[in-house]
Amino acid sequence: MTTKQIILHKINDYHPLTIINNILKKLFLPKTLNHYKKIWKPYWVIINDNLLKFHNWDIRKQLKKQLLK
Repeated sequence: MTTKQIILHKINDYHPLTIINNILKKLFLPKTLNHYKKIWKPYWVIINDNLLKFHNWDIRKQLKKQLLK
């Protein structure tokens, strides 16, 4: 990483939306994970830093096919 990239990364960490996102994640992630364990970790539930999906009608593959036509 260059010095410029490091500085931009540090500035981005203090962006108000990033701070709000981190606070909300701290509040709701434990509850979400608890519920996920209670419902026996179904395959259609995806919980990670980039995606939070709770339904079993996943259309991402269909959308990808349509976009790549």
